[in-house]
Amino acid sequence: MKKILSTAIALGLVAGVASSASAAFDKFETTGYFYVQGIKMYQGDAAGVDLWTASEKDNNGDWWRQKLRLNSTLTINDKSKIVAEIRQSDDHIWGNQAGGDAANALFTDGMSQVRIDKLYAEYESPIGRLRLGRIPWATYGTDFVNSESRNNGFVFWPNFVPKPFSLILVHSKLTEEDGTGNVASRQGANHEDSEYTDIRFEYKTDTINAGTRLGLTDNDTTETVSIETWRWGGFGDLKFGNFFVKGEWDYLFGDVESDASTGNSNYDTDAWAYMLSGGGKFGNLDAELMYFHLDGEDGANDREQNAYGSVGNDFEPLMILTGSLAGLLNQDLGGGEHADSLTSVGVTAGATPTFDGGAGVDAIVARFGFAVNDKLALSSAIGYAWADEENNLNNRANYDDEYGWEIDLGLEYKLLDNLTYSANFGYWDAGDFFDRNSTLTTDNMVEDNVYILTHKLNMAF
Repeated sequence: MKKILSTAIALGLVAGVASSASAAFDKFETTGYFYVQGIKMYQGDAAGVDLWTASEKDNNGDWWRQKLRLNSTLTINDKSKIVAEIRQSDDHIWGNQAGGDAANALFTDGMSQVRIDKLYAEYESPIGRLRLGRIPWATYGTDFVNSESRNNGFVFWPNFVPKPFSLILVHSKLTEEDGTGNVASRQGANHEDSEYTDIRFEYKTDTINAGTRLGLTDNDTTETVSIETWRWGGFGDLKFGNFFVKGEWDYLFGDVESDASTGNSNYDTDAWAYMLSGGGKFGNLDAELMYFHLDGEDGANDREQNAYGSVGNDFEPLMILTGSLAGLLNQDLGGGEHADSLTSVGVTAGATPTFDGGAGVDAIVARFGFAVNDKLALSSAIGYAWADEENNLNNRANYDDEYGWEIDLGLEYKLLDNLTYSANFGYWDAGDFFDRNSTLTTDNMVEDNVYILTHKLNMAF
């Protein structure tokens, strides 16, 4: 917290001096939120569905966590601004235990680090708008298959395209081989980088928001392996009266070329993901019906990668199946024990892939919300999911494709204009796909059910 306060004080001093001396900028704004959340997870018998790692004491647990997020915008004038996002105690687990999840910055001493998660300048030039720096990354269209992260690069909106159309150019540096370490280590680097580039064409009005993109990830960071992955996708969000229809698709294709000459060292990528939903508002009731699909692996050792991967860390229509706390289809916490068998392929650059992972998913979800009054809102969801390709995975020839049913219930109560209490309950009736032990080798006919209960106090500012 000292670092946060020091940063805020320093920015305040700079702002005060600058504004009193020469009015160098128009305004400085900070928004954000702080929450404390309690979580309880129960999953029964350790021999069945195991959402915990082997190092956990048992299959059940309860814990507290907290998060602080600061979003600051320094507006220089009507043509330029600087935007920053500071994260302190990002989903930190209460307690001073060692370990934790490095991917989510759970610090061993509790409050030790401040992370600048977003930092970029934006400039309205005579030829278009330019955003340059550490920018939001890997987000497009709806939340489906989105996993927002941060990378350095630029986004450019040329202004010769008439509104409501827009053309967008995106370039991001994922890995830089030349700029790290001392001189000797730089001289020894292979000087090849990992980069992403795409071009987008979009159309946006009050009732229609739609677009398409074509992007390329070029990964040459391993001297003997070259990975080129293209993605072609699009989205649409249409509103008419009290109703809406939205959808998104994403197609991954490309190839891996390796100097190795054995096994599947050279292979292609060919995988689809798509989502469609519709709903509306009926008085105080909101309703939505959704279907989504991710390709699974349709054959072993066929020199083609067909499994799409994760549904995205930002896509959580269901609390357990697609929620980050369970890590089944959502990889936000690095995935649960069954993540490989459900969604990932596990191909490592330079290694010979076996393509024995990635069952994919098909799911139907219905969601509802009801505003009781201006302070209290209720929510619920029910979903059913099954594997896209369950029979071509190792040790799975005789297993059913059913992931199971889930039902979620929630409430949110506004204590003050900026202070909200919420509670959510999710129950998952695990399907026959999980009738086996964690080694995937024997059928022990254990069908565990899982529930998660959370409650949270959130203060926005």
